[in-house]
Amino acid sequence: FESARDRDVAERSLRRLEELGTSQWVGYSFSWRAALYARVGDGERAARDLHIFASAFTAPNGFHLNGDQSGRGYSKWTTRPFTLEGNFIVALAIQQMLLQSDDGVIRVFPAVPASWRHAEFTSLRAAGGFLVSARMAAGRVLEVEIRAETDGCCVMADPFAERGAVAPPLRRFTLAAGEVVRLLPT
Repeated sequence: FESARDRDVAERSLRRLEELGTSQWVGYSFSWRAALYARVGDGERAARDLHIFASAFTAPNGFHLNGDQSGRGYSKWTTRPFTLEGNFIVALAIQQMLLQSDDGVIRVFPAVPASWRHAEFTSLRAAGGFLVSARMAAGRVLEVEIRAETDGCCVMADPFAERGAVAPPLRRFTLAAGEVVRLLPT
């Protein structure tokens, strides 16, 4: 977020969505909210909404169905027409849970729920022309690799800082195109 005010607006908006309820929502509303929760660092709620999307609004063939097919009351809409945007936003939400860099600072695993004790990803694209790979086990980041696609300065929130730290220290690297930096815990 560009400012604390922007973050506050996003968090208040999400609280308001929770208060209003989901009875008039369609499936892609859950994947969008998951992406928003991931963006503010709330992996638990992001994972919850992805689970609802997958279990109530997705057909066995993977198509997103607009209406609640589960009968669990997530929405009053029970229609079956399928659309594609819900699935695309699921991909965005998952990437936001694993890697964020919208403000120029790369963050790995910024919004993973506690149940994701082990996770890894390879070559997710970060702002500034960087491909990032990372691995986490038992809730701890074990390694991060950054590959520069162009010359530039890479700024990364320390991936080994205590999880949930409000302002983890920043690491800065000046990299040439093709250069790779591998970070390990000390």
